[in-house]
Amino acid sequence: MADIKLEFDPKGMPFRRLGSSGLRVPLFSLGGWLTLGGTVTGDPVKEIVKTAFDNGINMFDTAEEYSGGKSELEMCVDILEDTCKSKCGC
Repeated sequence: MADIKLEFDPKGMPFRRLGSSGLRVPLFSLGGWLTLGGTVTGDPVKEIVKTAFDNGINMFDTAEEYSGGKSELEMCVDILEDTCKSKCGC
């Protein structure tokens, strides 16, 4: 099986260390609490997620409770679809 290399271009996004975990996280993230999956669904969510990623955001805040679980589904489906199409040829 071929190795799949996913690369991320931070586009100048500043990163900080997350507490004692040592993880590097971007200064900005995209959260989907009330809007994504709630009042905004489908193609607009795809465009928002793509715009965020294209501008250096690679941390997405989502949870099962946001918009009754719809935020998580909308955002994650979009990310997985794009990754699959661009990296795996699905």
